[in-house]
Parts: sequence; structure tokens; C-alpha cells
Amino acid sequence: MNNPEVQKYIQAAKSEESSARIEAIYALNELEYSEIIPLLLKLLSTDSDKEVRAEAAFLLRSLGNKSSLLSTVGPALLDALTDLDEKVRNNAAETLGFLQYEAATHPLQNLLEADPFWFVRSSAAEALGRLGNPGSIPVLLQAMSDSELEVQRYVVQALGQFLHAPEIAPFVAAAVLDEDKNPLIKAELFALSYRLGHQSHLHALLTLFSETDDYELISNLLMVLSDLVEKSSVFDLKADRDKIHSTLQDILLKEPSLQSDIERITQMLP
Repeated sequence: MNNPEVQKYIQAAKSEESSARIEAIYALNELEYSEIIPLLLKLLSTDSDKEVRAEAAFLLRSLGNKSSLLSTVGPALLDALTDLDEKVRNNAAETLGFLQYEAATHPLQNLLEADPFWFVRSSAAEALGRLGNPGSIPVLLQAMSDSELEVQRYVVQALGQFLHAPEIAPFVAAAVLDEDKNPLIKAELFALSYRLGHQSHLHALLTLFSETDDYELISNLLMVLSDLVEKSSVFDLKADRDKIHSTLQDILLKEPSLQSDIERITQMLP
């Protein structure tokens, strides 16, 4: 390729400065450099800088989703799951989920069970949900006992990908009765239960908004509600539209700064 700008960044990708190498791979990605994938794979596997390896793993999610490339990209990302750096492992897990690389199922299960960093475990849970292998359900259910709230949240969301598996309904039915559950986890469970056909649990979810004045919690609860409304194309939400709209107006009175989020959810209502 004779494009001078491309040539400049090809050379920059060999720089001794890690920041220059990172800048180069993003620029080459934007310039649609034809050999970007081999370059990213090389950096992921051999670069001495953890930040460069992490960014290479991240960029592969948008470039390696062609079936013809998965046989090359997938194994390199699997190797990255054992990288000494947690950010590299995290980005590799996320990318494997995005690419739906089925061979990653068992390694991701191991990551969810044993990685010492909560955000890596969260990404592993999310990726397992994307992969959709029912064999991951027992591991996900076990991870509901994780000490970190965010991991539990991602686990519930991942379980939502297996809505009709026989293990899910009994788990949800028991979990929503646990009064010690964190309100945010309760919200995720109520949303999942509503999707399973338990209409009363939408009311339980909406009630959580009136039980707190904590801005961060309200904001997170809105994210749960937004995700539920966004999924309304696969189940009937029309009968409960007025309840949701009324709750949103109450939230707006309480937290006017959340107006844009509330308007976005309102626009998605059927």
C-alpha cells in the first residue's frame, strides 16, 4: 500500500514508545489498513507493554468477526485469557463474547470462577451470556454467590440469555424472595421474572424507585428499566405502559438531571 499516511503509522507501530504504537493501531484501523489483523495479533501475542496488548485485544472485536478469520483470531484471544495483566484478560474476554467464539466457553467459565479481579469476572459472565451455551448455566448460577455486586449483576443479565432453560425459572422464583438481596440485584431479578411472565414483578421493580433517594441507585435502576423496555419487542409491554410512564414522571420530579434518560426510555415505550 502506497498511502503515505498508512506507511507512517506502519512505522509508528514499531516505535519504542508504547503510546505511539497504540496511536498507530487505532489510526491504521481507521484507515482500513489491509494487514491490521496480523499486526494486532502480533502485538497481542508478543508486545512487552500490557497497554498495547490490551488495546490490541479490544480492537480485534470489530475486525475479527468474519468467519474466515475466527480460526486465527480466536486462539490468540484464548491465549490472552491467561495474560498476566487483568486488563488484557478483560478485553480478551469481552472480544471473545462479541465474536461469539464458541471454543471460548470453558476458558471463560474458568475465568468467571477464578479470576481475582471482579471486572474480569463480570466480562466473563457477559461473554458467556453472548455465547449462549446452556452448559454455562450451572457456572453462572454458582457465580450469583460472588462477593462483588457488579459480578452478580452481569450474571443475572447473562442468565437472561437462557430465559427458557428449565433451571432459570426456579432460580428466579427463589431469588426474588431473598429479602437480603441488594436493591439493584433485586431490580435485575424482577426484570428477569417479568420477562418470564410474572407481571406483578414489574410493579415490584417500579416500587424500588420510590424506596430510595440515592441518585446513583436511581440511575442504575433506570438502566435496568431501559434494558427491559428495549427488549419489549420480544414480549408484550403495552399493558404496563401507563405504569412505567407514571413512574418515569415521578422520577423526573425527584431527579430532574435524569431527564434525558427518562425521555429516551419514554420514546422506546410501545
